[in-house]
Amino acid sequence: MIVLLVLYPIVMLLTNFLSPSLASLPLAVSMFIGNLVSVALLTWLLMPIANRAFSFWLNATEARGPLVELRGIAVIVAGYALAIAIFLALR
Repeated sequence: MIVLLVLYPIVMLLTNFLSPSLASLPLAVSMFIGNLVSVALLTWLLMPIANRAFSFWLNATEARGPLVELRGIAVIVAGYALAIAIFLALR
């Protein structure tokens, strides 16, 4: 769920800003470059930040109850809705 939350904006931004400049390249090459950039951003920059932000949800403890689960899910779903709303508004 967190990967999708972080990956979706990356893909949308790359589609809007990087893809047009790669349009002259063969599709296989432009897709490779786009995937290279998105994986690099996801792996080394954004997922460590997201993992720290969601550590309350990701790190299991005996004291953690169902409300923590629901809170984590609710924050993720709200993030999905916010990202979709932002990209719809920008189109």
